Amino acid sequence: MQVEIILSVVSALLIAISDFLSKFRTDNRHITYALFIMSLVGALFFAGYGIINGDDIFAYAGYKPLLYNVISGITNVLALLFLYKGMHRGPISVVAPMAMLSGVFLAIKWYFLGVILNSQGYIGVAISIIGAFILCIKFKNDNYSWNHLFISSMIGVIAGFFFSARLFCMQLASEDLNLSAVLFQARCIGLVFTFILIAFYKSRNQIIFPAKNNFSFKSDIILPLLQAVTGSLGIILLLIASVGDFVVIAPAIFSVNSGFTVMFSVLYFKETITYQKIIGLLVMMMGIIILKIS
Repeated sequence: MQVEIILSVVSALLIAISDFLSKFRTDNRHITYALFIMSLVGALFFAGYGIINGDDIFAYAGYKPLLYNVISGITNVLALLFLYKGMHRGPISVVAPMAMLSGVFLAIKWYFLGVILNSQGYIGVAISIIGAFILCIKFKNDNYSWNHLFISSMIGVIAGFFFSARLFCMQLASEDLNLSAVLFQARCIGLVFTFILIAFYKSRNQIIFPAKNNFSFKSDIILPLLQAVTGSLGIILLLIASVGDFVVIAPAIFSVNSGFTVMFSVLYFKETITYQKIIGLLVMMMGIIILKIS
């Protein structure tokens, strides 16, 4: 039991590091290049995870699971893209927690499939929304205008929506495929989708891959690789922890990852943290934990 708790906390910490590094993405070139590296490294990580477990990562179970994997791969890239954009535009202490609303969106999606929440689940949804309201509405920040705060908050919400769509499709696909195959195939689809993004930006005469005279070892090698490794490893540790009774408890513990992300933003970027932000974040985290345990 203690091992599963430790793995869940370490998983949350690794994902928080990966999200925090998103703040260093400064333009379309850095963002798209980072997405390409993350999709490539993620596919390799999940391929290795599947091989170690003896799973068939190339398993095929019909067009429906394949369609779910395609949607999962695309929405994962879109979620990260909006997360990067939001963190570049506004404070991490707002954008990262707003992406946590993915749990609320996921509950709504399951509702339309006939999976009804119990009273505890509805309480968790309500508390999460209240926390988001407290976090984003009417607080002071010396570095960002109201316009920036509102737009970055909405971008965080959109990222949360795509994160929930990714998880929703993964859950549907895993009903017919092993989880290793779902993760690997979705990342491969995401890799293909990043090439589409690259083609789109190149059609607008934007440079994606670093040129020799514009190459930074830190920005173009270290940061994307570190972000990809921490993100992929965090997901794998969460999967390892989610066994037995911890199928529900581990994801609930994992919800503290936004708290870690905010802590990093305060320590490194010196973001202003008010009591209202702290209360809003804690209320949101409590709501998400209640929802996931329900």
